[in-house]
Amino acid sequence: MKKQHKKVIDFLNEAGYAFGTNTWDNTVKQLEKDDGDGTLATFNCDRRYRRNIISIYPSFYKETKKDQVQALIHELCHFITNDMRQNSWNLREGVLVTEAECNRSWEATTEWICRMLWTQMKPNSILQNAIKNYLK
Repeated sequence: MKKQHKKVIDFLNEAGYAFGTNTWDNTVKQLEKDDGDGTLATFNCDRRYRRNIISIYPSFYKETKKDQVQALIHELCHFITNDMRQNSWNLREGVLVTEAECNRSWEATTEWICRMLWTQMKPNSILQNAIKNYLK
C-alpha cells in the first residue's frame, strides 16, 4: 500500500503543475475504510490558506490504474470548480452572492479550463506525462 500511496502522491505533484496546485500545501490522506457508497476519493480545498486535501479510500487501490488516474483527475477538477461550489454553499446558507460574483467565478472557471485544455493538448504535456508515468 505504501508504494501505491507514493505513486498517488507523485502523480498529484506532477499533475499539480497542470492544475495550478503545485504552489499550494497539498496533503494526501489514506483513509482506513471505505464510505460504503463507492466513492474512491474526496477533495477539500481551503483557498484562504491555500490548502488542498485529497482523501483516498481503500477501494481506490482495487480499481485499474486507468480508473485510479481518472479518479485523481476528477478530484483535481474540484480545485477548478471550487469557487462555483462555494457560491452554491453560500446561497444554500442564505449568504448573499451577487450577480457580479457569480459571473466572476463562472468566467474564472471557464478561463481556467480553457487554459488548461490549451496547454495540455500539446504532445508530452505535463498532464499527459503524469498519466503515462502513473500507468507504468
